[in-house]
Amino acid sequence: MSASGKRVVVTGGSGRVGRYVLAELADAHDVLNADLAPGKDGPDVAFRRTDILEPATLASSFAGADVVVHLAGIDYDWATDPRDCVRVNTLGCWNVLQAAREQGVARVVVCSSVAATGLHELRAGWTPTRLPVDDTHPSRPVDAYGISKAIVEVTARGFADAGDVEVVCLRPCAVVFPENLHTFVDPAPGAGPRTLHDYVTAEDVARAFRAAVETTAPTFGPYLLAAADCAHPDPTLDWYAREVGEVPADLDRDRFTRDPHAGAVCADGARAGLGWEPRGRFTDLLTRHRHDLHRRTP
Repeated sequence: MSASGKRVVVTGGSGRVGRYVLAELADAHDVLNADLAPGKDGPDVAFRRTDILEPATLASSFAGADVVVHLAGIDYDWATDPRDCVRVNTLGCWNVLQAAREQGVARVVVCSSVAATGLHELRAGWTPTRLPVDDTHPSRPVDAYGISKAIVEVTARGFADAGDVEVVCLRPCAVVFPENLHTFVDPAPGAGPRTLHDYVTAEDVARAFRAAVETTAPTFGPYLLAAADCAHPDPTLDWYAREVGEVPADLDRDRFTRDPHAGAVCADGARAGLGWEPRGRFTDLLTRHRHDLHRRTP
């Protein structure tokens, strides 16, 4: 840890995103992993058992912290009862923010999701009203996970507006990990729902959370975290018209002229507000996937 490092508590540090965030923060800050159990393959940082549904454990873990990074909750692709998803994600976020305020924590960085917009559903009557999708795009989620994240954002905004604690809200798109890389670059034909082929690498997500921890001029957001391109080999407007439907009239045509593979979801807000720039590209994912296949080939 550097001399200017902060004491940062990460809820859910043992999770898939959490282990990357812990590793990114650990070289510059005093980091505590606050989770139900320590991670199996994460960095060597302090651990304290913490349950976001048990306020007393949050108070104990947050005592003396400068920043809390809130990642804990039920993820989109975990099979679970919708009622549990809403209860854990919404009540857990409230508990985290309330405990942080009571313990005098200066800043909380909250993990929301692009799912808060409802656009990951791509249901009839609810597709992007403009391209690229940005931080100000309207939100109309109907599934439990998206609704839970929309409520998380309202809750986080309320605490930010109260002025007792700084709050920064990040909205990662579909996060690429080694274990799910193949689903982005080599999906089974006809498998899964339609998507906007939006993605962001786990490494880039971790750097965004670090930027939110370290910025000296925090603003709420919410900030979409997305790669600069799409996880699709075809030009964006081509696959969009073929897979999603008519391209919206509100279109930044210059953007897609400059880069025909530009992402359908953009992270311009995070660039401006946090100084964060995504590094991952689809060509990099393809290279990693081919390397993995080569390693597994006898």
